[in-house]
Amino acid sequence: MKTVAEFRSWLREYGQVDTADVSDTMIDTWLKEGVRVVAQARADWPHFEAIGTITTADGTASYAFPTNTDGGSSNSTFRSIVSVQAPNWYLGWIGHREAQEQYLASSGSNEGVPLFWSTWGSKIYLWPVPDAIYTLNVRGYRKLYTWYASAASTPDLPDEFEDALQEWLLVKFYLQQNDSDMATNHRRNFEFLLEQIAHDQVRGPQFPIVLNGGRRREPLRPPIFPWWI
Repeated sequence: MKTVAEFRSWLREYGQVDTADVSDTMIDTWLKEGVRVVAQARADWPHFEAIGTITTADGTASYAFPTNTDGGSSNSTFRSIVSVQAPNWYLGWIGHREAQEQYLASSGSNEGVPLFWSTWGSKIYLWPVPDAIYTLNVRGYRKLYTWYASAASTPDLPDEFEDALQEWLLVKFYLQQNDSDMATNHRRNFEFLLEQIAHDQVRGPQFPIVLNGGRRREPLRPPIFPWWI
């Protein structure tokens, strides 16, 4: 993956311009925007897979998203959660409103061994409310870490995305040059490259690239226990 300085040099050489035409600040802004667009294009880029732990407290339902402890990006917190595992079972997912109606509106005790999890904002909720200390392993996807610091910085993306980032820079460059046709062509190239990378990297069902936001609903997933429980 190119450094920030190398992206600057590449764009100026490609566009046959200099710093008077396109400043470092302008290119850096475009590059940071491109990294964010790529990161948000899919919820399941393998590069952002994360592992963390949550230690519960008796009587406490909500916990902050954990910090990623997997690999060199351990300074980044989770942005979404996929699975929660206790020592001998997997917790099932439940809609947050449904969980509140089921566990908080009941007349009996709402504490017990946690069997389900839900999310609201940047917190994970456990249901029933834990009645003791449990250590839970969490898998999901992390946020971008703060990668931009200087011209020597490299984007928080693997090498396979370098060409896509260059296409994004060309989109912004041609828009700045008032050439909408060339900008549109490079936007198509950018989206095509993302689709190709997703096809090569993402396991399981393939969903369309999301470039303009969007949210997918997940079905209710029951807890899963090992056969010997």
